[in-house]
Amino acid sequence: MILLLACVKYPDFGAHRRSAPTEPVPGYVELGPLRPQASTPGPQPEAVRVPPLPDPAPNLPAGLDLSGTRWTLSYTAPSGEHSYDLEFAEEGALRLHNPHDSTPDNDRWAQSGAVVELSMNDVFVSYRGLFQDGDLIRGVADNGHDTWPFVLVRRSRAMQHPAQLQVDEAGVAGLIGSTWRVHDLDPVEPTELELTLLKDGVEIDPLGDEDNAWTLSNGVLYIWVNGRYAQMAAVETEPGRWFGLGLSQDGHEWAFTMEAR
Repeated sequence: MILLLACVKYPDFGAHRRSAPTEPVPGYVELGPLRPQASTPGPQPEAVRVPPLPDPAPNLPAGLDLSGTRWTLSYTAPSGEHSYDLEFAEEGALRLHNPHDSTPDNDRWAQSGAVVELSMNDVFVSYRGLFQDGDLIRGVADNGHDTWPFVLVRRSRAMQHPAQLQVDEAGVAGLIGSTWRVHDLDPVEPTELELTLLKDGVEIDPLGDEDNAWTLSNGVLYIWVNGRYAQMAAVETEPGRWFGLGLSQDGHEWAFTMEAR
């Protein structure tokens, strides 16, 4: 049934998915200063006040090159909640699929190993993040006045099999019995679901509880619907709030948020 929602809401979504590069991707972009240097005498820009980044997850994959990949950015800033896709283009160009972006040609990215830095609107806002695994980057944004956490989730996350995941038993125990309101992020036809994480499955209103499963592994909440026909994978962005991507076996994807009831 999740697949049906995805097909109805995004009939041409598959045509817009970025296929994996067939040619070798370029090397890392050299990580340089993101804030511009003053060309004339005068006050220098304030240093970015970014709190320490979290430690990287163990067994970090070696292939971290971002060039040519597409991710979904999600954060809650003083201006409100935001979520949109972005692409890491060649030569450090950053393409934002943000309907409110009025200056699309001045966004940049840089990378040094597992550390990723973004700058938007002529460095009006800077983002600095760290790979947690091959599909997840966490970090902190700074605009010179405020800071806020953000997450980047890779589009086309692979469908996971429960037996292949290392289960966080303590985390699972803490989530049993919790109820969540799921908000689809499609602005044209938003959809809301309510789900309860049970000891032996997931009850989804209005879809029922037949053949649904879930687990928590390495900070990612996985929910499988209709016998793993569709997978929802979410990460916690703040207490009581998660952000995730849905994926069907036919390759349809959608973004969503979860809020504790």
